[in-house]
Amino acid sequence: MVACFALGSCQLIASLEDRTVGVADTGPLKLDDAGSDVDPCTQADFPPRPPGAAGPDTTSIVFALRSVDFGFDGGTTGSYGFNLDHVCTCPGSGSCVPAGNLLKVCDVAKGIDNNGDLIFQKTSAFFGEAQLNTAFELGISGGLVRIDNYNGQRVDTEVRVAILASLGFEGTPKKPAWDGTDRWIVDTHSLVGGQLSADGGVVAAFADETAWVTNNTVVTSLDFPVTFGTGVPTSTPVTVELTGGVIVATLGTNGQGRRTLSGTIAGRWLLKKMLTSFAVVQDPLDSTQHLCGDDPLYQTLKQIMCESADIAGARNLDNADHACDAVAVGVHFEAVEAQLGLASGRQDAGAPCGPNWTDTCPP
Repeated sequence: MVACFALGSCQLIASLEDRTVGVADTGPLKLDDAGSDVDPCTQADFPPRPPGAAGPDTTSIVFALRSVDFGFDGGTTGSYGFNLDHVCTCPGSGSCVPAGNLLKVCDVAKGIDNNGDLIFQKTSAFFGEAQLNTAFELGISGGLVRIDNYNGQRVDTEVRVAILASLGFEGTPKKPAWDGTDRWIVDTHSLVGGQLSADGGVVAAFADETAWVTNNTVVTSLDFPVTFGTGVPTSTPVTVELTGGVIVATLGTNGQGRRTLSGTIAGRWLLKKMLTSFAVVQDPLDSTQHLCGDDPLYQTLKQIMCESADIAGARNLDNADHACDAVAVGVHFEAVEAQLGLASGRQDAGAPCGPNWTDTCPP
């Protein structure tokens, strides 16, 4: 255990180390709620692409994230995420090989892969749900989902879905009205070439050209980053770079007649990217340090992250005797119709542990 350097540090580190690895929902495996004979351990748990033609594609919609739920209490509808590797780990064997003498990390109900929930919960004092939702509600930072080439109907066999980070509501210090007219600043990191096109259009760096809509549910799969806020105002948001990312979300309307998008974001967060991503965060217990290098709080967090790996970093490595080198993530979100604003670059946090600093988990 890393030595504590202050009372507050001891308390926070103790809470981080109070964890259980290799234990999850050990109750009997159940089939889906509809009572079908589909085995959740082998089947995708999101709607397949519908048959038929795409139809006239003239609708474009932008949604701004308003809230997220990491599911610390089990989630409003159960654990969030998907069975990304199509394996139900515990009682069955895992889809990857744990490092060293670590135990395999069990899935939750129906084989859902989401050990990222443990990391989010243990770091919630400075990096988590409450801080991010406050930032959304006040328009300090945000995230955008843009749907293009959509026919506006309950079914469309092919639409385009783009993920854009946002630096916040364009009208600050006023709060967003969440009435469909709010304009959100587009983070240039989300754009090809780091800028809007000459005609003011968007060329997104992270987009799926072959997403679909079935029964008003949008399904998309792509690699994309998600930015999460922290509890330290001077820190840059942490970027979660998901590989094999999946978004399944329902299109609807709210009481104001504005379109909404509600669903789940899931994917694989490679350990080597996870470890270095926290370097932008200022240590909440020591303002002269960041969560990287030899910082005591970072070293404790690193141990938790390394022991939390529950999946391989890519789909083609599942069930191939590959090391568990990633953590599965699943988050529920609510978003409301909005508008794209101007593009702007985020403040660079620099390289607090050196320009070439990286980190890895022990073998």
